[in-house]
Amino acid sequence: MTMSEAWEPWLPTLQDIEKRKSEDPYGPYGSIGWDALEVPDEAVHVKDRMPKLKQLFDERYGFRMINQETLPRWQIGLQRRFDELVNVYERAYILYEKYSDELIDDAASGELREWEREYSSEESSEGTTSKVDTPDSVINKSGDYADSRQSSTGGGSSSGSDKVTERKISTGDSLIDSVNASIYRWKDIDIAFVSEFENNFLNMFW
Repeated sequence: MTMSEAWEPWLPTLQDIEKRKSEDPYGPYGSIGWDALEVPDEAVHVKDRMPKLKQLFDERYGFRMINQETLPRWQIGLQRRFDELVNVYERAYILYEKYSDELIDDAASGELREWEREYSSEESSEGTTSKVDTPDSVINKSGDYADSRQSSTGGGSSSGSDKVTERKISTGDSLIDSVNASIYRWKDIDIAFVSEFENNFLNMFW
């Protein structure tokens, strides 16, 4: 009996498990590890990400020892933890995919402003000329600019007001702060998912 056999059973690291599994895929280690997890069919996004998640899982925990005395018990704990998380992260993948453009746009901070715009028309023998300006029209050199309009009609007169809502994008330091804040608030879902399995390993490194 060799020394390694004399000391078994033992608490292997994830790297030990993967090494023995590669040597004997159909042996006792073949049904152990990330790629042995059962993924629900409805968790489509998670299922597609499993190869990438395995790579991250193995890299993160490769040198960590499992937290159970036997491989089957450890795999049961790994599956149980996965089952607790799979629907949460399936939803996360869906939402980040659905709102990816909005998440990027949100980095440009701004504020919604609402103000009342007045309009009036003056009657002449040639018809009626009306002009509508926004509060910023003083800086516009052209009367055809988007917020300054003139039109002519065949007669009559009118006046009134309407409400306008616009989003003003912040620039300068406020834009930099908003972009940086958006970067740190954004979450890498793959990394977050894999990090949820810390308690399936001993916090010991050899």
